Amino acid sequence: MTNQAEKKRALEAKRKCTLFAYAAWIVSVWYLLYRVLYHWESMSGWLCVGFVVALVVEVGSYHSIKTSILEGLEYETMLDMLGLTLGVLLVGTFTDWAWVLYLIIPGILCYKCGGVLLSWADSSGKATAEEPEEAVGRNRRERRQAKANK
Repeated sequence: MTNQAEKKRALEAKRKCTLFAYAAWIVSVWYLLYRVLYHWESMSGWLCVGFVVALVVEVGSYHSIKTSILEGLEYETMLDMLGLTLGVLLVGTFTDWAWVLYLIIPGILCYKCGGVLLSWADSSGKATAEEPEEAVGRNRRERRQAKANK
């Protein structure tokens, strides 16, 4: 009965990796069969390049997730990338505008970096607020002085 937790973790990791692999294969094969083969006349060169880029992102994300699961690390960001890529491929079978979803990534980066820059710009000229501990210590001193003056 030794190493039961390790065996359970390895079994769960294998199950998760299999689930992610099946999801990636199903969506990629669906896109390939429906969009590339069945609707080839509507495929442009840029859509072919986008499909190759999506496959590279999908494979890279999957391998990163698999490595993280096996090592017991966090894989949330790569799971977001895999989900976004699968969503783009799935919606991309019906419309060319699905590739616009990839703009979520630079949008989030601009939002986060812009927030950091704005908070830095706003706080550069203002005095810093007092710490709560300093305010408590100051109030105690003031009360003691008031008692002493009575």
